[in-house]
Amino acid sequence: MKQAFRVIFTSCMVGFALPAFAAEQPITDVGTLDETSAKEAFPAKPPYSPYAGRNFPTRPFFGDTHVHTSFSMDAGAFGCRLAPADAYRFAKGEEVTASSGQRARLARPLDFIVVTDHSDGFGFFPQLLRGNADLLAYPQGRKWYDVINSGQGAAAAVEIIGSFTQETIAKGLLPVPGTLAYRGAWQETIKAADEANDPGHFTAFIGYEWTSTTGGNNLHRNVIFRQNGLWASQVEPVAALLMALATLSTAWCSFESAAWTRKSNRLMNEFNALERRAGLLTMQGMQQATIHTGMFMQALAAHQAGNDKLVNFYIERFPPELRKAYDAWLAEKPFENPNADPHPFVPNVYEMRGSREAADASAKAANSQQEAGSAGSISGQYLANTVLFATVLFFANASAKFEQRRVRVVAFAFAVAVFLFAVVRTAMLPL
Repeated sequence: MKQAFRVIFTSCMVGFALPAFAAEQPITDVGTLDETSAKEAFPAKPPYSPYAGRNFPTRPFFGDTHVHTSFSMDAGAFGCRLAPADAYRFAKGEEVTASSGQRARLARPLDFIVVTDHSDGFGFFPQLLRGNADLLAYPQGRKWYDVINSGQGAAAAVEIIGSFTQETIAKGLLPVPGTLAYRGAWQETIKAADEANDPGHFTAFIGYEWTSTTGGNNLHRNVIFRQNGLWASQVEPVAALLMALATLSTAWCSFESAAWTRKSNRLMNEFNALERRAGLLTMQGMQQATIHTGMFMQALAAHQAGNDKLVNFYIERFPPELRKAYDAWLAEKPFENPNADPHPFVPNVYEMRGSREAADASAKAANSQQEAGSAGSISGQYLANTVLFATVLFFANASAKFEQRRVRVVAFAFAVAVFLFAVVRTAMLPL
């Protein structure tokens, strides 16, 4: 009986102890939670995350900022028959029929694109292909039309591009800003971009390639609009033409300013070198004059002592310039004539060694300094013209930003006035 009671009592005590022990060290499906494991699970510092605090974009976008269509002379001449709308459709992943007649489609649509047809001769080639009567009235236009239709488009392309770069295309053959043909091509490009633009999915920028080939030099630049067609339509590239000319003029004035600055610096270096040479020659001459003075004083002391032999000793060793001055001084009979020069080192008798070279170097230095100042002034005027042309760029660009037509006209007119003023100032400056 006692044995049975002991077993029951022990079982009850263990039963009461186990919950208390479990409360101190809970057992879960991932292990026992104690103080050490709790600290590991909840560290004092937050865990590292590579994306925490990141505030820059991490998604790349793919597109093209230099695309030509049939509106460009070169692309059209080499066989391109697709218009800006076709280029935007193709970029968005749609299937198009290429100029070769083959079906084409991108493996992955682009995120953005800019159709940048050449500003010069904008939309020329589609008109030529259609046999526009105005273009065919020109001998060049008729010739290129016939060559293309005969299947020799590449030859026509080479000749067209060569004529454009060499500036031998007949005046009036190419569409220019302000003409109906030019405006129509530009508006069609704007419309194609606006219709293709799909915010959040696809961005169709509006743009063109400014086509400057002055003297055969390729100075092309892509112009891309941030705004939509409402803004782009206000900048029919006549303002762009003014901006292009102002850009070229700014570059030219900057180049000339730097060139005249270099010339000014070179002349100032020459001035400094000549000044140093003149100073060195003068110092050397004064040192020689000091020696000559000492020799003369020794000879004079010997003369006063009546030692003619010692006098002749010194005189025979006088340098040429001192001997010449001494003989001229003696001719004045200084020992008898109270009006004679007190010594042979007066300017009209004695010529210090290197004095002529020093005077010549000083004169050249003064001339170099004057020319350097003049070159610096010219450089400053070119730099001022650079600021004027930059002002033209600002107002020509701003003229397209205003909604009121009157404000746009005033801003553009002011840009033209400043441009003409700067051109006149530049033309009056030496090269």
